[in-house]
Amino acid sequence: MKPYEITCVVWPPSQKYSNGLERVELYVCSDCIASVEKPRTGERIAITFSTPRGDYEGGLRNNQDQWPYVCPDLRSKTDDAKVYLANVLKDNGFKPRDCVRVRVFERKWTLVGPA
Repeated sequence: MKPYEITCVVWPPSQKYSNGLERVELYVCSDCIASVEKPRTGERIAITFSTPRGDYEGGLRNNQDQWPYVCPDLRSKTDDAKVYLANVLKDNGFKPRDCVRVRVFERKWTLVGPA
């Protein structure tokens, strides 16, 4: 399988962490869903989420059996620290409701830039 790019949206589910940070999930846009491995309802597929600032262990889930998304909680591959997707995206210049390009190769998702 070759790597391919998809478009995702940084979606805020109207929840905040205890520190006030707005929680976000990274939803695959509808026109790209067919090209992405779609977890079954209740299933979490392990992925690596990679950015210029580091690699993270994450998960891919499926909302309402149709909308794949990257889970909001990650783990740093450098030191195994818990990291929020919201912080990772913010550190890379993205905020809620931004559209981003992601390169997918097997189970590695690499943040490419704005869509």
